Amino acid sequence: MADFFTFQNIYYKFPQNSRYIEESANISPNSILILAGPSGAGKSTLLKILARLIKADQGEITLLGKKGHTYLANEWRLNVQYVPQLPVIYAGRIEDNIFLPYKLKQVISSRKKPSLEIVKNYLTRLGLSENILSQSAKTLSGGEKARIAILRAVLLEPHLLLLDEPTAYLDKESREKTLTFLNDWVKEDERSIIMVSHNEGDLAYLKDYKVLHLTARGNENGQ
Repeated sequence: MADFFTFQNIYYKFPQNSRYIEESANISPNSILILAGPSGAGKSTLLKILARLIKADQGEITLLGKKGHTYLANEWRLNVQYVPQLPVIYAGRIEDNIFLPYKLKQVISSRKKPSLEIVKNYLTRLGLSENILSQSAKTLSGGEKARIAILRAVLLEPHLLLLDEPTAYLDKESREKTLTFLNDWVKEDERSIIMVSHNEGDLAYLKDYKVLHLTARGNENGQ
């Protein structure tokens, strides 16, 4: 499916200087696109544009052949899940955090709440103990927060997962398990992942990926 997800001629000028983003790409189902490049190239900003958290100055996004702006905001967020490098984890038990989206009306009406068995299976595959569910979210380390946020996102069964440096806080073993999980998850249905990564070692655990190299365009000092 050539038009599974595309972004064409995305242009965004940073308001604080003369730097800008100008990028295009096509993503096939069951594949992963890595956003790579130096600091300041706009990788995280591009990810937020695709998540519709920032509006591009120009360009067009399509999902499943349908223009991005024709999706209602809630519909887009269900189909395109964004996980930032520092994900939001709420007070309460970890289990409550995982199931929090299913208290929202738009989620209840379009997504079936997963069983606890599925959640436990995903936890194990991500290198986390199922006993973590009853713990307070305050006890989570940075790496655990990242994996819980990924788990919460994939349970909603999005078509596209946007991940901003998901392995930044993981040790080697946890990084391997997380990337293996993502590599398997993207193959299970009509799905894709766009991921920002600074770690070239991550690529060793991925299959069917391509890399989009962003360059720092414009002048950071606005001159």
